[in-house]
Amino acid sequence: MSKLKLESLSCPRCNHAQKVPTWDSINVTLNPQLKMDLFANKINTTICGQCGYHSLIGKDLLYHDMQMGVMIFERYSSHDIMDELETLKQHCARHAFRDYRFRIVKSRRGLIEKILIFQDGFDDRVVELMKLIVISHADDLDARDDQDVLLYYCGSNERQDLLFRTFVDEAEKNVYGVPRERYDYSSEMLGDLLERDRNETQRFLVVDSQYIRRLAGKAHGPPENGA
Repeated sequence: MSKLKLESLSCPRCNHAQKVPTWDSINVTLNPQLKMDLFANKINTTICGQCGYHSLIGKDLLYHDMQMGVMIFERYSSHDIMDELETLKQHCARHAFRDYRFRIVKSRRGLIEKILIFQDGFDDRVVELMKLIVISHADDLDARDDQDVLLYYCGSNERQDLLFRTFVDEAEKNVYGVPRERYDYSSEMLGDLLERDRNETQRFLVVDSQYIRRLAGKAHGPPENGA
């Protein structure tokens, strides 16, 4: 179910106040147009009616794709999304969410990335390991070792290379391609840890570089990264 409401917000640039439609959650299976709006940067964003400034509203958003079996929580507050999940389970069939993937992200870039990863049939845990390996060779990305490098998956090409938008100290650089063989190699590196992790009690997870470091470093038990 998608939840929309009007809020009175002030422009961060000129302080002009206006009513803005905001979303608490979007179900892109029941309303596919909302996914298009999200990718067009029209969900929880606003354009000031006075100065024209376009800004992202730092508001929690639950993204739900029933066909892919995915819930992704774009979190800006300290809200515990697990409470809502437990309430939702009470109104659904017992195993309705058995094969779901539940994730928490901390930015709009992160939300879009997770959607694209799952949409293209990849495992986000393997992709995160790939990113760690790539970033460890920062010279390949035209970055120094002391610079902050971030990669965001953005699709694949005809050669099945995985493509990443590259940010160095928050400045966007070129798109970086990684051969599909590196994905397969990263998956083999994690091995049965992936299946063991998948069998854990369903909960929202922050699957990022820290999570993968813990997963790879705990061969005898699952990482503690629940929401």
